[in-house]
Amino acid sequence: GCGYFYRGADPGSLADAVTALIQDPERTQAMGVRSARLFAEEYSADRVCAAMAEHLAVVAGTEGVVSRTPRSSVLRT
Repeated sequence: GCGYFYRGADPGSLADAVTALIQDPERTQAMGVRSARLFAEEYSADRVCAAMAEHLAVVAGTEGVVSRTPRSSVLRT
């Protein structure tokens, strides 16, 4: 796993999760590595931008319409 779950309205549950992290630094380190890898895979700039573009196309009613604007010209200011 990449972390611990705790009950949001229960401070004791959060304290237990933090205590578990402190008491097992090797496991905490391994969770950090897995979390970083998962984040890099799931939230890369290309993936997030593509998902946002798809969402905006749906909202705008232009889903499936291919843009003919070169990507590089969109990024210029």
